[in-house]
Parts: sequence; structure tokens; C-alpha cells
Amino acid sequence: MVVQNIAIAPQTFSSPLEENVIEKQTYSLAESRNLIYDGERAFKTGQYQEAIALCTKALTGFEAQNHLEGMGAAHNCIGISHHSFGEYAKAVRQYEQATAITQGINDPRQQAAIANNLGEAYRQLGEIENAITYYEQALEAVQTTRDLQIEPILINNLGFAHMELKNYALAQDYYLQSLEISSAENYQYEMSYALKNLGEVAFRRGENQKAIAYFEESLQITRAIDNRRVTALTLNSLGKAYETIDQADQALTYYQEALGISTDIGDRHSIGRVLKNLGSFFQAQGDAELAIIFFKEVINTYESIRNEIQGLDNALQESYLSSVESTYRNLADLLLTQNRILEAQRVLDLLKIQELSDYLYHVRGTAETEKGTGYRPPEETFLALNQKQTEQLIVASKRLAELEEISPSALSEAQRQELISLRKAQNSERHNFRAFLESDEVQAVIGDLKANLSSNESLSFNLSQDAKLKEQLQTIKKAGRNAAIIYPLILGDRLEIIVVSANTPPLRHTVPIARTELNETILAARQTLTTVPRQKGSQSTSTFDPLAKLHDWLIKPVEATLAAANIETIIYAPDGALRYIPLASLFDAENNQWLIEKYDINNITALSLTDFDEVAPLDDFNLIAGAFPGHDVTLEFGTRQIPLAGLPYAVQEVETLAATIPRSSVRLNEQFNGDIIYEMNSYDVVHLATHAEFVSGRPKDSYIAFGEGEFATLEDVRDWDLSNVALIVLSACETGVGDTLGNGVEVLGLGYQMQQQGADAILASLWSVSDRSTQILMNQFYENLLQGNVTKTAALQEVQRNMLHDETFNHPYYWASFILIGNGL
Repeated sequence: MVVQNIAIAPQTFSSPLEENVIEKQTYSLAESRNLIYDGERAFKTGQYQEAIALCTKALTGFEAQNHLEGMGAAHNCIGISHHSFGEYAKAVRQYEQATAITQGINDPRQQAAIANNLGEAYRQLGEIENAITYYEQALEAVQTTRDLQIEPILINNLGFAHMELKNYALAQDYYLQSLEISSAENYQYEMSYALKNLGEVAFRRGENQKAIAYFEESLQITRAIDNRRVTALTLNSLGKAYETIDQADQALTYYQEALGISTDIGDRHSIGRVLKNLGSFFQAQGDAELAIIFFKEVINTYESIRNEIQGLDNALQESYLSSVESTYRNLADLLLTQNRILEAQRVLDLLKIQELSDYLYHVRGTAETEKGTGYRPPEETFLALNQKQTEQLIVASKRLAELEEISPSALSEAQRQELISLRKAQNSERHNFRAFLESDEVQAVIGDLKANLSSNESLSFNLSQDAKLKEQLQTIKKAGRNAAIIYPLILGDRLEIIVVSANTPPLRHTVPIARTELNETILAARQTLTTVPRQKGSQSTSTFDPLAKLHDWLIKPVEATLAAANIETIIYAPDGALRYIPLASLFDAENNQWLIEKYDINNITALSLTDFDEVAPLDDFNLIAGAFPGHDVTLEFGTRQIPLAGLPYAVQEVETLAATIPRSSVRLNEQFNGDIIYEMNSYDVVHLATHAEFVSGRPKDSYIAFGEGEFATLEDVRDWDLSNVALIVLSACETGVGDTLGNGVEVLGLGYQMQQQGADAILASLWSVSDRSTQILMNQFYENLLQGNVTKTAALQEVQRNMLHDETFNHPYYWASFILIGNGL
């Protein structure tokens, strides 16, 4: 709950003067105070845009007078209005400006209000511990003055933060304290919040009837004081409580009213919560078509917020994005159970962009992904009908509120009849969401949707997206390769695999497997791949059991599909921890065959982020290569020192490349420094035989080393220009995996960063092989490319096949670490 500027008292003006104030360009101190007062009244009734306009005018007046208290109040007023729109970056900037200004005045009430509001922004973005710090800081400031109006708000917010941490007993204590203070002073706004949150604690403890009693008491107050935001929040909570006790129609009625109010006041945070509850409601009712519509609306709301929070601190973005990721997986799951495969694939693309946003923060996707999930025509019709129904409710509700403001004795006969009519309508079937859903018009739309779903999906939904996908696959086919896209999705109880090829409809395959078992197998497979064989050329096929299991789960279910389409190339978009395992290394135990022996493989970050419009072999190319020195070097990496062993084979690798490739330039020893970044864009191929480590967590902890202690972080790559580069090769990099798995987002991030800066493809190793085998693999890879008319993936496949049949290097430790990301075709 945000705090307004109660320290700024209004001046008394007549109506004509108030009208003149709005038209002026500069304002006196008294006029500015009045504008703040009017702005905060607008905020309380959910008129956030009007509040921003009024408080912005007030700010100009206070700035002209250099009135610090007023400037802080104006920034705070603008901030809470943006906050309520879900525009968190704008809100935080306003709060920070207010904080800086009010440091120069002795006003603990104002400082407490602003600190509280920063805490609210942090809490809603998922940074609970930081929120608690701000709340406690604010509470300490007001307790010195015993400000009984702000104090219950701060205590209430502390309770909410602890409730988010599941400290329910402590949260309840805070709420009761808040209620006691606000009740004694008859602060109804604060009382309504405390009652609502006591209801939330009771609900989370399973005390549904007790929760409903609290919610209804809160609702009675919020309606009386016309606090529309808290009314919407309370209605949403009431809907969830009634749904839990199987009173579905009552739940729907509350959800509908909550959505109407939240939409009218533009509170995206509340809109997202209500839509999510509606989606979950219809999913539980077995009504998948409606559930999907509402979940799509949730995702598109999240997408709008994600694009808006780009300006926030990285940690704040990460907290918010991680808190909504489960909704993307849930929608993809639901779409797949309905066999709506292309729609699921689009959601998976959005999910990958969300994961990239978690890791790299400044990720906007493409023009296509920024459109969100997309709707089928019947879904658009349903949303239009629902919007019309919602708008009618909003208009009726507002008019009813206006009439109820008039004393009964002052009502005209026409107004009295209108009031009776509106109150009747409020309780009639026309205002019951269930009645709306069961209306002939809506049922006809649902019928159209089901008929639409029963037809061939490639002809029935999002033709432009499907056509683009098919066009890219046809382009690859014309270039001489039959390709299929494989999108796995890891869910709690199963693995879903989507397969799309040029001439067949999209297909899905379901593999029942618990996420925990899958992750244990991935970790075992990773250990198998990265363990140096004791003796080259000697291993039992039983050693590869984890890789065989992954083959049986990922490939065996789709083998017939791939064979029927004569697939030669797999375009692979791995999910989660699967990113740590090269697809090439999966082992078919039944036929004693590695997957790379059947297919060449091209990894992608997401289909929407990869351009296959131009598919051409890399024939006559020039190359720049740099090699880490043969002696040890220590990186001064922030407060850490990272000792890096010399790479003598890297120097030999690069020298051999220079002798093999006619148009090549080499940077060794002190010449291999950060300046190479500014040379890269003059070459088709950039080859870096150097230490590089990509770890989960923060991109600034991942690095590419140059010679003699220089390095660039993955975050720094954002500033590189690679627009003319066809291929980046990192021949000695690795991903850091310990005893537990991450989600492989650092692999996703590496591919994304290089592609965003213009590179067509990246060839990188998932673990470092300290052996002459890397030198052999790289040299043969380039020899294959120089033959002409060979794709990058085919060149890599050929050398990997040769090595696995070589007794010295046949263990996948030596040949499987390299993957191609991007357009390797």
C-alpha cells in the first residue's frame, strides 16, 4: 500500500480559481498545494492519469519557488500514480528523485512515505528482503513522531512482506497492530487494507470462511470511501476464496467486477492477477478454451510490463521476471494438452526471451514476439464481447456511484427511478458472468473456436507466423538440407517434444518423466561427457547409459517422424538444463550409434530470434584469429583473482589456421588484446582460441579472456559490432556446472548476445578440452569449410564423425563439446 503526501495541506480556492489554475503555465505556492491536493484525490479514486497531470503541474510551481517539501511531494504523487499503472521504472525514478530532494529537509513523515513507496515497488517486483529494509527504515522515521496515519500503513506493509515469505503468524501480528491503530483513529483507508490482508492470511492458512468475513468487511469500507484499487484487490481475493469453497458462480461474479475496476483504473498488476485467477478457474473447471484465452491475456500483460521495466536495476528486473515464468510454462503446457502446437511454440519463444531477460536484463525480443501470444479469430471475438460487457458494467457502476452520492431527498423522480433500475440490474442475470458465458452469442463463439481447433492447425491459426516458419524451412530445403525444428519443454511430470518440418503439420510427443529424474540424468550425462577417459580409445557402451536414456526420451519418440520426412538437419531449441548436453552426444544403445552419425545439428536460442532467410555456405572467407598465450596468466576480475593456465595447443591451433587459410590474420601474445574487438567486423570469421567461461547468475561474471590479463564480460559483448561476421568461434570456452544444475541460461545468453550484435552463428564448446584434440577438430573443421558448398553444421558433423571413429579420440569428451548456435546453415 503506497503512502500519499499527507503533509501537504490544500489551500482554499473558489471553483473559478481552481479552473484557472489548470490553465496556467506557472503556479504560486498556494496554487501548487491545491494541485497536489486535487491530484491525490484523483489518485484515491483511481484516476491515475489525471493525478499525474495535476501533480506534474504542481511540480513546476514548487520548482519555481525552490520549495523542497512540495517538490518531494509532487514527485511522490507522480510516482504512486505510475506505480498503480504498473509502470515500475517510472515510479522508482520518481521515488528516487523525491528521496534525493527530501534529504535536504527535516520532515520524517515525508521521508517515511517515500521510503515506504520504494519498498512497495521492490515488493511487487519480488525483492522482498529489500522491501522489508525500506519499510523498517520508514517505520523508524515515523515512530519518532508517532504519526498515527502513516504508521498503520507501514506496519501493514511489513505484514504483507512477511506474508509473501510465508511467515503467517508474524504477518498476522502486524496486520492486527495496523488494524488496532487505524480503528482507534477511524482511518478507514488503512482499516480496509488491514482487514483485507487479515483475510489473505486466513485464506493461505485454509480458513476460508474466516477469510471471506474479513474480505467482506474490508469491501464494505472500500466501497463507502470509493477506494477503487483496494476494492478491486479485495474482490479478486473474494473470488479466489469462493472458488475454493466451490461456489463457482459467486467467484466468477467477483472476478468480473475486479477485472472491470482494474481495467478502468489501468492497474496492470491487478489486471494480471485477476486474469491469472480466471485462467486457473476455467482450467480447474476443465474449460481449456476459456482458460487459454485468459492465460494469453495474462502473458500479454506481463509482456507489456517486461518491456516497461527495461530501465530498472538489473536485480529488480530479474526478481520480477522470475516471479512470472511459471505462467508461461503453464500456458505452454495447457496448449500442448490441447494439441495447439504452434501456439505452444510461440509461448516457448516468449519464455526463452523471459529467461534471457532474467540473465541479460536488456532483452526486447523481436517485432513478432513483442506482439505477445496472438489470438485465434474466435478468441478475438470473445475478448471483444467480454470487453463490451465489462465496459457496460463500468459505466453502470460509475453512474450508480454518482447517484448514491446524492441525498435521497435531493433526487429527482427520474434519478430515483434510474437508481432503482441500476440496483436491480446489478443483481440481475445480465450482470452475472456465468449468464454472460452461457449466452447464445458467447456459446456460438466457443463453438466456432472448437470447430477451428478441430481443423488442420497450419491452416487455422496465425497464418503469418506459420507461413514464416514454413518459408524458413523451405529455404533450408532448397539449399539442399531437409530440416526439422525440435522444441522440448520440461514440465514437472513429463517432457513435451514439439517437431515441425517443412511439409508436415506440427506434431507433439509426450514422455512421462519427472523433472527430478530428468535433471539427475542430465547431471550424470554431463559428468560422463566431461570426465577425461583414463585411457584413450577404451570405454564400454554401458558408460554412456545416461546419454542413452536422454536419447530414448528426446529422440526415440520422434524418430519415425524424422525418418518419414527424410530429415538430415535438426534445428534444436533446448529447454532448461538440456542446454548443458550437446544433442550430438545422445547415444542410441540399441543401434550402437551416436546421434551425430545420423543428423547434423544446429542449436538456436529461439526461433523468433534466428534468421534463416539467408542460407549460404561459407566458401571464400577471411579470418582473424587470436590465441591465449602458452604461459599462465592471472585475471584481476573485480575483487577476485582468476588463475588461467597457459594454452600451448591454442597457439599451435591458430598458427596452423594461418598456414591453412589464405586470407587470415593472427594476433598472438601481447597483440592478442582488447583491440581485437575493433577489428572483428572486418572479417567473415572470428576465431578466439582462449579461455572463456559462461556461468549462471550474472552476465558480468562470465568472461572471454584475451592475452596478458585483459578480458571482456558477456555484458560487454552488448557493445561489440559483429554485423559483418558470419561465424564466431570460441574454441576453449566452458559452462560452469557444479553438483547441481542451473537452467543453462548462460548458454542461451552467449548465443543471444553474439547474434544481437550481428554474428550469424557461434561455434562454442560447452566444456574445455585441454588436449591436442581441439586443435585437430578445429583444423579439420576449417578444411571442410574451405572445400566450398558446405554448411557450418555439415562441416562440424563431418569432423565429429571422423573423430568418433578414431581410436584415440572416440570418446565424446573429445569431439562432442562443440555446438553451433544461430544460423549454421
